[in-house]
Amino acid sequence: MLRQCIMVGFLILACQNCQNLLQGQESAKRTEKHREGKSVLKLIPVNPADSLEQLVSGSELIVDCTVGSTHQPVARNASERLVIVETHAIVLVNTILKGSLPKEANSVLVAQVGGRSGASETEVDRDGLLEEGSRYVLFLQRDDSRAEIVNNTGLSRFGVVGVWSGKAKISDGRVQFLPSVSKALAMYNGQDVLSFGQRVRDLAAGKYISPEVLPAPPLPPHPGPPAASRK
Repeated sequence: MLRQCIMVGFLILACQNCQNLLQGQESAKRTEKHREGKSVLKLIPVNPADSLEQLVSGSELIVDCTVGSTHQPVARNASERLVIVETHAIVLVNTILKGSLPKEANSVLVAQVGGRSGASETEVDRDGLLEEGSRYVLFLQRDDSRAEIVNNTGLSRFGVVGVWSGKAKISDGRVQFLPSVSKALAMYNGQDVLSFGQRVRDLAAGKYISPEVLPAPPLPPHPGPPAASRK
């Protein structure tokens, strides 16, 4: 049975007992009591990354990478009535555009909401899972603090900034953001990845950004737990 859930950022202080799903994904309103079946989540970032400047400033790590493999999806209880499925991917880092990795590390684990585990399936509206073998520029924040899904890979775990905003797929050497991003991000669609990567590096170094334009980071790390109320 299909369920739709809306995750909203303004309820981040409403609950103290469980953690948020991933970066910028907060509380849920749901229409079903049943925990099995498919849930479609409508996620709203806490502070949307409406520009490349915001996306860069809110990211701890930005990488040009290739998705090496995905783990078996894992289901977890977000509440008494809602099961959320996560699928984690190992991405191989081609180039670091911002941030750093531990010495000799060349890959990271990226946590994603979505996938199917047993009788439970989660789909994120407007945000597809990373595809094995595909190349992306990913805008990431560290996600090592959550204990409900164990990370035993030995890799640093990250979440994507801005839900759908922080994934830019590279096809034929050109950038393609997801359809739901802002116009300011969509304007980079079709740009060659080398020019785009240099722009990201320049922004990370503080170029082109005046103090009045630079906002607070689009997403704080784990801003709060999900709260849920029935419609």
